[in-house]
Amino acid sequence: MSEVPSAAHADRDLRKDARIADQVDTALSIAAMDGIGRALEYMQERGVNHDVAIRVLTSPHLHRKHLCD
Repeated sequence: MSEVPSAAHADRDLRKDARIADQVDTALSIAAMDGIGRALEYMQERGVNHDVAIRVLTSPHLHRKHLCD
């Protein structure tokens, strides 16, 4: 049985920085078209935290949601 996250946990998982969220979304589109290597380069060029970039590109089940979602 899967555990339902608490409201506090859900809030922590929301993307709070719109600029980084947009860059991550763009990187995911790049990954779909050109592969994760190019997507990682894109995020590195824009200063996205390395740990965030790796998590996003390698663990789709851990993707966060925008505050507006």
